[in-house]
Amino acid sequence: MEDSVYFEPVSKETINKILEKYNYTESSLKSDVDSLYDWFATQPHFPTKLDKQLLPLYLLFGKGSIETTKQKVDFYFTLRSKIKEFFENDNPTHDHLLDFSKLMYIVPLPKLNHDLGRVMVMHMRETDLPYDPILSFKTIMNITDLRLHEDVSVGTYIIYDGKNSKIQHVTCWSPMLVKRMNDCFNKMFKESVLGIHLINIQPYITNFLNVIKPVIGKKVASRKKMSQIKDLLKITPNLKNEIRNSFNITKEEIEENIKLLRLWMEQTPHLPTEIYRWVEEIDHWTPFFTRHVEVKSDETKRIGRNHEFEIFGTGSEGSFKKINLQQLL
Repeated sequence: MEDSVYFEPVSKETINKILEKYNYTESSLKSDVDSLYDWFATQPHFPTKLDKQLLPLYLLFGKGSIETTKQKVDFYFTLRSKIKEFFENDNPTHDHLLDFSKLMYIVPLPKLNHDLGRVMVMHMRETDLPYDPILSFKTIMNITDLRLHEDVSVGTYIIYDGKNSKIQHVTCWSPMLVKRMNDCFNKMFKESVLGIHLINIQPYITNFLNVIKPVIGKKVASRKKMSQIKDLLKITPNLKNEIRNSFNITKEEIEENIKLLRLWMEQTPHLPTEIYRWVEEIDHWTPFFTRHVEVKSDETKRIGRNHEFEIFGTGSEGSFKKINLQQLL
């Protein structure tokens, strides 16, 4: 893992705890990374060079299985080649994704929480800008790419704040689009989702989640819960210090007035400790994203079977019918 300008440094003791969860030591992880790197060189359809920094976290995503990790690395390059709607024009420094950040922020918190999970906060800004769900997927994939290079954790908590969400943000989705995105992400990464906390959720969002539950899988769906603001402190205890430092208040005042967390959730992207550091992180990785457009497989050179008709189980695009308003009201 490379040094990060955004994610806070993790101690060697913490790294060892995370490795132990996957029955790894530093030496055994290095051995598996070397083995994967040698295998990569034997695959003519892969890009000519592989950033070795990708492999440690990929092995953790694969729960220490080399064969599972090989499949995910293969899909990482294959899907970038085949699913153009998801992976073309995905550079986060380009105007369309910069404009998307004015509509919605998706920000990983720089500190690991108490159980070594990474917290991802999602929140719609108060604006009338048009929403494109594919841009949210591209943003998440870009964050995951950065995390492959710089992050180490046991999984991710997702906090979604629906305060500024509108019904048109939901109706532009279809169950099949959700399925394609979910399948794509899981085939490439399959990171552990430790919990999904939803706050300020309108009934139409609840109904939408019930509609898509069959396509996101029972395991992920079971980790979704409607949360109160106070519940978030249980998974993000370090927020108490961030609130106190940002607003110059005492711990006792935070406990007495938990609504201040509402203020943090609304304003944290604008605080120097969060958004400015994240912007610096993106800027730091601009050369990487510029090169990343070529990081995909060349299927004409593949030896053996082709993933083309296996990507989503059927080889069919399926129905892209949008969510009907009557399903949400």
